[in-house]
Amino acid sequence: GSAISGVIAATQALRGALGVVGGAFGAVYGEGVRFQASLEAVEISIRSLVANNLLTAGSVREVPDAFRIAAQISAQQLERLRVDALSTAATFEELASAYQEGLGAGMAAGFSPDQVRELTVAVGQFGKALGMPGYQLPQEIRAILSGQIDRNARVGMSLFA
Repeated sequence: GSAISGVIAATQALRGALGVVGGAFGAVYGEGVRFQASLEAVEISIRSLVANNLLTAGSVREVPDAFRIAAQISAQQLERLRVDALSTAATFEELASAYQEGLGAGMAAGFSPDQVRELTVAVGQFGKALGMPGYQLPQEIRAILSGQIDRNARVGMSLFA
């Protein structure tokens, strides 16, 4: 009787442990799927901005060509942001979101995608040094590149006020 009770108790404990592990795996998997979906949305946005800029500037005449070139540029810039994120306090997700936000205004002002990325990283580093939360980074980039620096743009105020 007691051996069977021990086996039943061990089986129930194992079932409980597997449930906890399964729940944790599900949470990690769900977060990974969410991150991947977010990354794909950012990449599509960057690709569209670059393609539009190429077409508007007359650098490329055909839409398929613009999107092919833009796909290469967006993949390259996101990979560089991944590397940049390793050397800053800002996360890759924060940098990618800010880059996406600033790219259109930056390219319209004559900056290359590389220059916008470098500015994004520099503003991210400066913002973190000021104690700014990462979610404010896109607003900071937008304010600096558009020239519309107000009291909410902490980095912009520090640099240009």
